[in-house]
Amino acid sequence: MALADSSTGCTGGPADRTETHCREDWEDREDRGPETDFMEIMQIQVNGRERDVPAGTSVATLLRDLGLDGRTLVVELNRRIVRPPETESVQLEAGDHVELVHFVGGG
Repeated sequence: MALADSSTGCTGGPADRTETHCREDWEDREDRGPETDFMEIMQIQVNGRERDVPAGTSVATLLRDLGLDGRTLVVELNRRIVRPPETESVQLEAGDHVELVHFVGGG
């Protein structure tokens, strides 16, 4: 599932590093919530790359959107480890820095 980018041509003005995008950018999302004409988009960094996500996105939702299993990686949010039981309740904010590190086995 692809996240919307700011080149959709359906944006409002930036406010605190967020933009408003049309809902058609998110029509394929199964978890998009109630129907609205517009939704707030905020910008975060994931492993050093900028990414647009809906305002109010939890760490768990980000992991699902990226197709990642939170049981096999470590999530660091703004230099703080987010433990697996916390991922549903921890909400991302505009400007957050997320680092995702996969476990690697071997000897």
